[in-house]
Amino acid sequence: MSGDGLGTVRPLPGSGLVARVEGLLLVCDAAETVAADLLAALHDTAASGGD
Repeated sequence: MSGDGLGTVRPLPGSGLVARVEGLLLVCDAAETVAADLLAALHDTAASGGD
């Protein structure tokens, strides 16, 4: 476990998208047409303190 209470994540090489914002983690296929929407939702959720 890391100091922030999260485990270690080691993405494998490939075309996927991995994003971490304030303890939230997003993993999806970068080719998805909704990737930008998912990133926006991640940022909005983090900004509002949600999980």
